[in-house]
Amino acid sequence: MSKVITLLNRKGGCSKTSTAFSLAVELSKKANTICIDLDDQANLTSWAGITELKYEFADFLLDKCDIKEVIQPTKVPNLYILPTAAREGDLRNYADLRAKDEPFRLYKLTQELGKIFEYIIFDTSPAWGSLEKASCLASDEIITPLKLDKFSSDGLETLKTNFDKLKVQYDDCHGISENGRPYLNKLVLSEYNASYALSNQLVEAYKPLEATGYKLFIIPQDQAFKKAQQMSIPVQAYSGTKAETLKVIEALADSVAN
Repeated sequence: MSKVITLLNRKGGCSKTSTAFSLAVELSKKANTICIDLDDQANLTSWAGITELKYEFADFLLDKCDIKEVIQPTKVPNLYILPTAAREGDLRNYADLRAKDEPFRLYKLTQELGKIFEYIIFDTSPAWGSLEKASCLASDEIITPLKLDKFSSDGLETLKTNFDKLKVQYDDCHGISENGRPYLNKLVLSEYNASYALSNQLVEAYKPLEATGYKLFIIPQDQAFKKAQQMSIPVQAYSGTKAETLKVIEALADSVAN
């Protein structure tokens, strides 16, 4: 049985794509994994080194091709991608015109992909529209990356409120449960700097959430993410990545897999 994960946050610049790609790479060490670029900025597609597209993911959603024609291998063994075109792509058109009427389109897709891939990762845009909601409805769990700043906790509260309303709305549909799947209980806190008092204070502010069932994964400030993006390689393949960064990514992947 496959595991479907969505990386979700309504704010941009919170390391969502960095977490999605790094997690997908780590999970691909365990089994066949596919990441799906649901952001029309196409940063995940770019980072994966996909430069030529005959079809993008939106072509499948708009019934222009079969899903098998969209899947592309990456340079990482066992890791594949459903790519998105950055500039003139149709993903946002689908989101605006059809996604609202097809809330379980992505769920049905993951049922098919699950015959081939053990892990399916959605990287979403910084929004809460029909496409982002559909990815949540397709998922077993939601992982929320947060940048360590004073505004992130407010964003988390808003996201959780919207997410809970979605689960109530679709309770008992395709395995959705108001008190069950999909679960939102993993937070990735990025850009942690132990030498900054404010950074430590912000981490401590999240600690009480652990008593309510949340798991916190704290990633240090690490220029390796930017370097790896520029080189179109995973941080796992970049020689200058901090050991603590790799340790946290591995722990996140193990938590997802178990």
